[in-house]
This record gives sequence, C-alpha cells and structure tokens, in this order.
Amino acid sequence: MSTGPSDYAGEDRLISAFEKHDEFVELLKAFLAVDLLEEPSPAEHVAEDRTLSKLAAILDEYQEAAYLLDPYLDELVGRPIESLRSYASHAFQTGSLGPTTRLEMLARLIYWYTKTRGYKTIVRYFPHETADFGIALGLLSKTLEIVVQWEVTYVLLLWLSLICMLPFDLSLFDDKDKAPVATTLENIGLEQLSKSGKERDAAAVLLSKLYIRKDAEGKTSTFFAWGSRTVKKADNVYASLGFLQVVSELLKGGTHAALSDHLSDIRQLLNHIKEEPTLMKNTLIRKYCSKISGRLAVMQLPLRNARKTARSIRMEDTQHHDEAAEELEEHIPEAMDEHVEELVTFLQDKDTIVRYSAAKGLARISERLPVEFANQVLESILSLYDLYEDAARAQEYVPDAEGSWQGATLACAEFARRGLVGGEQLSSVLDWTSKALLFDIRKGAVSVGSNVRDAAAYVMWASARSQTSGSMRPWAVPIAQRLIAVSVFDREITIRRAASAAFQENDIDFYAVSIRRHAFEVAAPEVAKHKEYRASLLSHLETVTLRHWDPQMRSLAAAACRRICDLDLSTLGPAVGARQEQLITHPDNSIVHGSLLALANIAESMAQSADPELQAARLQVFRSMSKIPLRKLQSFRGEPLLATVCAVLGASASPAALNRGSNGPPWQEILELGMKSRDESVQDAAADAWSRISDILDCEKHVQRWARDFPTGTPVIQQGIAKVFGKLKYTRFIHGVETATQCLSAAVTTRGPKFLPTIEVRRDCFVALRQIVCQDGVVIASNEQVAVFRAFLRVIQDGLRDYTSDQRGDVGSWVRLECLKALGTGLPRLFQHCSEILDPLHWLDNDELHQTLAMMLKQGAERLDTVRDEAGLQLASILSAHSSDSTARVTWKIDGEQVLIALCNDEEARTWKEGSWFFPKVVQLLLIPTYRSCLLEGLAYGIGSKTESTLGPAGQALSDFAERLPVSSSDEDTLSLFQLAQELLLQAKRDLSNNSHFIPYLQTFLVLLQADVLQPLSDTEEGRTLMQELVNVASRNASRMKNVQRILLSMKIVTSAAPIPTITAMVLGPLLVFLTYSVPKVRAETAESLYLVAQTSELFGENEERGEELLLETPWLNGHESDFNPAAEEVIRLIRQAAEETDDRRY
Repeated sequence: MSTGPSDYAGEDRLISAFEKHDEFVELLKAFLAVDLLEEPSPAEHVAEDRTLSKLAAILDEYQEAAYLLDPYLDELVGRPIESLRSYASHAFQTGSLGPTTRLEMLARLIYWYTKTRGYKTIVRYFPHETADFGIALGLLSKTLEIVVQWEVTYVLLLWLSLICMLPFDLSLFDDKDKAPVATTLENIGLEQLSKSGKERDAAAVLLSKLYIRKDAEGKTSTFFAWGSRTVKKADNVYASLGFLQVVSELLKGGTHAALSDHLSDIRQLLNHIKEEPTLMKNTLIRKYCSKISGRLAVMQLPLRNARKTARSIRMEDTQHHDEAAEELEEHIPEAMDEHVEELVTFLQDKDTIVRYSAAKGLARISERLPVEFANQVLESILSLYDLYEDAARAQEYVPDAEGSWQGATLACAEFARRGLVGGEQLSSVLDWTSKALLFDIRKGAVSVGSNVRDAAAYVMWASARSQTSGSMRPWAVPIAQRLIAVSVFDREITIRRAASAAFQENDIDFYAVSIRRHAFEVAAPEVAKHKEYRASLLSHLETVTLRHWDPQMRSLAAAACRRICDLDLSTLGPAVGARQEQLITHPDNSIVHGSLLALANIAESMAQSADPELQAARLQVFRSMSKIPLRKLQSFRGEPLLATVCAVLGASASPAALNRGSNGPPWQEILELGMKSRDESVQDAAADAWSRISDILDCEKHVQRWARDFPTGTPVIQQGIAKVFGKLKYTRFIHGVETATQCLSAAVTTRGPKFLPTIEVRRDCFVALRQIVCQDGVVIASNEQVAVFRAFLRVIQDGLRDYTSDQRGDVGSWVRLECLKALGTGLPRLFQHCSEILDPLHWLDNDELHQTLAMMLKQGAERLDTVRDEAGLQLASILSAHSSDSTARVTWKIDGEQVLIALCNDEEARTWKEGSWFFPKVVQLLLIPTYRSCLLEGLAYGIGSKTESTLGPAGQALSDFAERLPVSSSDEDTLSLFQLAQELLLQAKRDLSNNSHFIPYLQTFLVLLQADVLQPLSDTEEGRTLMQELVNVASRNASRMKNVQRILLSMKIVTSAAPIPTITAMVLGPLLVFLTYSVPKVRAETAESLYLVAQTSELFGENEERGEELLLETPWLNGHESDFNPAAEEVIRLIRQAAEETDDRRY
C-alpha cells in the first residue's frame, strides 16, 4: 500500500552536515574565476549559467537546514561579496559601468544566499566601512539608469542598509551640484517601495535604517506624508505594502522619542487601511497591519524585567505584585484594549502568517503588562476555543474552526515560550492543546488541520521549557501519552516530527517517524512495549485513527493495532475485537470500515494461535459479520466495506465457523458479491477469502459451477472467477485442477471457440494458471498432472504472441508479462522436482525448452522496457535453477547456456532496460541457430518501435552485427549476411496484409539499407535476387496502399535501393508511382528522400544538377498533376540514363 502523499522517497534522509561543501567550493571557484568587467561569449555565458544553476540547486537542498551552512559562510559569501566590491570600486573610479552580464549572475548568487539563510545573516558579511558608502551608492545609481536584473538592485540596497547603520555624517558625501545624499537615498528607496518584487523588501530595510539616523530625523515627516498619500490610493497596493514594511521596521528598531510625534499618524493610517477592502484583501498588508498594531502597543508600555530562565514562570513570582501593579496601571494607555482586540481578531485570519504575527504581538504586549492584565489577554485567546467547545468534545471538528484554533494555539505557544502561562490557566492551555493535537478533518480532497496540530506541538515544546517540574507533573503522563500517539500515528510527516521533538525521548527519533508505514508498523509497536503507553496508543488508534477520513490511514491503523495486540494477544485481542464489533452497525461508513479492518487484522493474529479462548473470539468475529446487512454492501460506494468484510471472513474462517449448523453470516453470498464487484481490490479480497476457505472445505462443486458459468458470464464475473481459481488451495480437491485449468486455457487460446476478447480477463486467466500450476504439490511433481503441465506450456507460449492493442496502447504486454512470470516460476519448479518425476522429458523435452527460451529472448529484444526487463529477470531465474540442480543439467542441455548466463548476470548489475548496453550483447545470440528466428522477430519488432530509446540502440546493434558478417557462406553453421537478410524476408512475408506485423520488418530493412549494410549483397547472384525480391515485396500494390506509415517506409526502401546498380532498373516503376502518388505528403517525402540519397551517391550521374533542381523546385506538395507528373517522368529518365551509363562503363 502506498504511504500516501505526505511521505516522499527522500524523507528518510536527514541532512546533518554540509555534505556537498567540497563540490560547492569547486563550483564557486570556477564561477568566480572570470573577469566581471568582460562580456562573456555565448558559450561562456551558457557554461557560467549552468554553474550558477548547480550552485543554486545545492543551496536549495539545504533550505530546510540552512543553519548547517553557518560555519562555512565566511568562505562561501566572502569571495562573491569581494568580487562585487571590486566591480563597484572600478565603476566608482572610472565613472562608468562595465558589462553587467556577469554582475547580474553574481548578484543572483548572493540573492540565493539570502534566500537560503536569510538576509539578516548574509548582510553581516558585506563590507561596512564608511568609504564603501560612496562606492555602493554610485553603483546603485548607475545600475538604476539602465535595465539590469532585479537581484542587482536588491543586493545593493541591502549593502547600503548595512552601511547606513555606521555612525558617520551623510553630508560628508554631499555634492554641491547635486541633491543631498540623504535625499538621494530616500528617493531611491521610495521609488523601489512601489515595486512588486524583492527590491521592495530591501528598500524598506534601507529606509528604516535611514530614518532612525540623527542626520535624517527631519525626513520622517516627509515619509509619513508620502505614506498618507499612498495608502489613500486604494489601487496602489504595492506602494502601500512598502510603506507598511518601513513603518514596521521603524517600530522595531526606532525609539519612542524618535517616533512619538507620529504614533497617532500611524494609528490613523492603519484605521484607514482597514476600511479599504482592496487593500485588506492582500495577505501581506494584513500581516503588517497586525505586526504594526502589536509594535505600537509594545512601544507604549514600559519595559519590565520578565524572567527568561528555563523552567521559571513569571506568573508564580508573586512578590511585590500588588505594588508593581498599582504603579504600572498608571502607565497603561487607554488604547491598549483596542490593540489587544484588534490582534485577537487577526488571530482568526484566514492566513497563517497573519495569525502568527498576531500571536507574537499579543505575547510581546503581555510581557509588559501586569499579571492580571496578561491573564485577561490569555483568557481572551482561550475564549476562541469556546466557540467550538461542543464539536471538540465530540471530536467532530469543522473546517471553519481551523483559523481560530491555529491562531489561539500559536498565541498559547508564544505565551508559553515567554513563561506567561501559569496557575489555573496552564491547565486550560494544556487541555485545549491536547484537543488541538487531534484536529484533522477532511475538506474536499485535502486534509485540514495540520497547521493546528503543528502549533499544538509547539505549545507542548514551549511549555516543557518554561514550566517548573512541579507545575507540569499533573500533566506529564497524559501529555506524554498524547504526544507519543501523535508522533507515530499522525498523517503528516511534519506533525510526527514536531510531536516527537516535543516529547524528546529516545523511544522515537526523526527517522523512526519519517516514513508513515515505518511509524505505524515499527515505531508504534516498539513504544507499546512500554506498558505506560500501550493503552493510550490503542485508545488513540480506536478512537481517532481507525475513524480517520483517509482510507489509507485506517488501513495502517488496523495494521498497527494488530502489532500492538500481538504483544499480549490473549488479553488485548478479544478486548479490542469486542469494542470494534460494537461499531460495525454505526451509520458512518468510515467508522464501520475502520472497525472491520481492525477485526480482520486481529483475526489474522488469532488464527496463528491454538488458544481456545482466542479461537472462540475469532469465531465471534466471523459471526459478527451477520450484523452487516447485504444492502449496505451493495450500496453506492460500498466497495471498501465489501472488500473488508471479505477480508474478515477469510481471516476468521474456521471449521466451526463454516459449519452449516453454525449461526453465522451468509458468507457464500457475500463472497459471491465480492467476486462480481467491478472493483478489482474487492475481487482480490474475495479470492483471498476463498483461498482460506478452500483450506477447510472441499470446493470442487463450486469449481465446477464456476467453470460452467465462466463462458457466459460478463467480463467482470469472469475476472472474479479467474482470480478465485488462482487462489484456491487444490490439495483437498485435486480433481478440481483439471476443471479450472481447462476453463482458463480455453479462454486464452487464440482462435479457440471460447477465446475471450477482453484483455483484463485474459491477463487474470494467465495469472490464475501460473498460481495453480506453481502451487506446491498440485501439478508439478505429480505424475498424474503431466498433461496439465504440457497444456499450460502451450497456452503460455500462445500468450507470448499476444500483441493486442487499443487506445491504451500495447495492452497485450500485460499478458506477455504474466506469461514471462509464469515461465520464470514454473520451469524452475520443474527443474527442482525433476528427480521426483518418472520421465522429465515427457513433461518438457529439449526442443520445447529451447523454443520457450527463444520466445523469452524475443520478448527481451522488443520495444517495451518493462517487458525486456521482466524477460531478463525470469530468464535469469530459469538459468539459475537449471545450473544449480545436477539432475536438471543432465536431463536438459541448453544451447549457449554460458552466453545466456553472462547476458543475465552482468557484473555491473545492469538490466535489460538499458538498450544501449543490452542490444549489442543480445544480437550475438543470432550466431546460435536455436534462437535466431525468434530473436530476429523480436529485434524487428523493437526496431519497428516508435520509441527512439529502443529503435536507435536496436537498429545500431543489428547494423553493426550484420556489417561484420560474411556476405555468404557455404558452411550452414556460419551465419552470413545473406542468411540473415533471407530469414528476415521470410518472416516478413508470413503475413503481408497485416501492417502491425509487416511494418516492423520494413523498418528493419530500411535501417540496414541506410547503414549501407545490404549493398554487398548485390555482388552475388543470390544476393541480387534477394534484393530484387525485397523491393518487389516492399512496393507491391503501392498505388493501393492505405496505411501512410507503410507507404512511406516502402518508398524509403525503394529510394535507398535505387543507387545499387543491379537494382536501379527495377525500382524505377515504383519510384514513378511514389513521385506521382495521390497523397501530397508521399510525393514530397519521396522527392526529399531521393535528394538525400543523391547527396551520397551517383544517382543522377552527370546530370546531378538537373536532377537536384527537379527534386527541389517542383511543387510536389501543392502542385497540379501537370506540374509534378512531367517532373517525375524526367527524374526517372535521368536515373535510368545514369544507370545505363554505369552499366556501359562496367562492361
């Protein structure tokens, strides 16, 4: 079963170090080794851009663990920054810019550093001396005059923001003929604030650093006036956002005195923005409104010395509270309630970044408030939970509650991290947080609530570090149990990791919970070995995960439930089974499905024990299925329930349960429903159940009935019967084997009276035949079943010729794959049991074995990678079984066995999927006559593929092989080029009317002709005869062909053979047909093909220019007959004349 969308293949790899440091440094050296002042050539630009992409890709890998780069940042960032400074210095000294192409790529690299590690960390490595101010500003001013990539502007603005923090007078850089430097900086920053990209972020940082300087205090009023005009233009969203970003930075880094004159202006502007729907639709604007509101409130409150030490709570330090509270109440502004109310509203915003900003704002405000007031703020936050208290109590969360719950939980986490939760409120916070850990509901096709659960884990983590041991003691056990359950049973990997981090125990680590299946089936049972957690884990599974909206989660939960119950099956198994049995009548199908899955898994465990009490409980599970009405299983979307009921019946079946006098469910009727289901998973479940039952009951009468119903049933019913036939255990009714195999064989025998056209049914029939024949003690090694085995081989060989295709493509490959698996399983079993068989060669003689191996090689040479790979795996299995059994080696001799073994067992572990490796090796088997015919057929089908990954390697390998062959040979055992071509032509002529058969051979001959492999054949009489026959076969009835692909291939064979002197005369007629064909595309393609041939041959002799002119200038595609017919006749005349002149010279 898939682990679901939350689990990725690479999540089990935890990055713990900068493993690619050396590779990154080498790439960085190569990237910086160029001269920024030179314009790169196109080739150099492509190479440098490729290097930059590799650097960016490595940085992206460490996006989630960027702190690992910190020890190397000086080395990684310093050199690029120095290159940037050198470029800026050159521009400052010369007064002009050099080429900017490499500057842009350098800026892009620096931006990638900021993207990975954050600009606050990276900007520290920028040069920050007073002299650098003029250099940076000069380069920024010049780049703004031209068009450069935005990364250049972004990096230079960040550089200037750092320099602006130095204590120097800006007027030192003023120029008498220009505006003051401070004004220039302000104008540049304001201009960039209106941009939609990252330049706005850097400009906001720059302006915030500029306005808090003493030599720029007068500009603050100008800025707020500009901001007032900007926000009143509701359509200017980006500029308004830039203004809010600057204000936010100012409130963060400025002082109360510097901004005291503008606090009311900020408040008014915020109120105006909140009244503008256009602005408030923007998530970032709401985020900055929340941030600014919180910082405004904080600035108006006096700083308190709140304790920051671990495991200490400010609330519990009650000394001098009364005096301090009276003193501080006088300093609390009346507007504080308004700020708190506003932030509580933002806690319920639809976007997480707004909610998180509000949560931090409320916590920072509460740090400066008296204890009583801080408690009131926390109570306001906790009241958000009360809106959904009834739903939480019933664990029936609603999607609309997600925003409020996450906002409240984030705020609680921030309060807990700062030690602001204590007393009775701690109990409320932890109680609601425990409920939040289970917030997981379905909304459409996605899950809602992972944000809430992640925030809840944050609360637990923060509380563990801010509370004293005594205050947490009453909650220690329930919190530990809840965190353990979430860390192994949550649907999302991020939540499992967050919960395990909050728990911080050795029982669970990041790797153990990274893969969902591993977390459920390995980590959870390991934790359950500790009895303190066993009951809580089972409770979580039964009340939460087995009722989950995701069916995959319910399936994993049932598997985990079984593994935990296995720790004490005699106690836990019956108890869990009894509780789940009570739920199978529940109106919610999800709950019923989960309980049935649990019952099936527990019954599986009980079946392994002989304990009478467990067997009694298992019998009760079987009988409990009578509580489920059949109409519910037949209802719309009832397939999951039907499949699970079948699984329960199979797992709980026993002689007592199947006793006709037993008071049990109508199990036969239920399983028949499963067999007739359109859902294959339901059919599989029913087949598995019959497999268990056939171990207990004699099912021969059922087999006979199904065999009678099979030919007249619908395809769905036929699939169900085939699956059951394959899963039955025939040891109790050995005579049923012949009935089942005859039924299945008749359905897949081509041209048979009972042949079934539905490919899915035939595939399942072949699967069933394999399962029956390869069943222990049923067919192989039973001397009475030799006829069954021989019939099986005939049917399998017939299946290997199935090339059915429809709109889905080569669906016959499904059958061929199953046939390969059948051979790869059946023949090794025969080899292993050959010493027990009276006459092994009567089961399989040498000729049949070689024919089978040849057909497998044919599949190995075909176009589909999956079929080739399967053929290689199964052939390797056969050869391994043959070589490892001494009796088999004596009984059957395999031609070229060592060559085959070498092909199947490559030392480099390369597979048959790799065409460039495989085809040059497999063509060597053409030297073995036993395999030649089938292998050539497979190669032709591979070369005839439209897939270039097969056509190219296969065609090249065959051409190279044929080129090394002698043209002819008197030795029959020595393969010659003539023999190879003759065999191909004989195979092609078997069915000339079947395009799917004939076209691959045309493609194969064309490949050989275009590679100049077949031309030597014209030097011998028999070779000339063969080439003439090839042209005749290819061009036969050319004017009446309907398939365009066949027409074009036939035409290309004719044009490719035209330069061969002994063949030229006989291709002239077909050439004229193709040049005057009724389909314009054929005429044009023929002319183009002739032109290409003429470039590498003496097709036109001395009239080459005239011939090429006719081919190029004649309107073959759009012309009238009067235009192209004379031209075609003239082309033919020129070719004939050149051929006659060649013959005269030869004689």
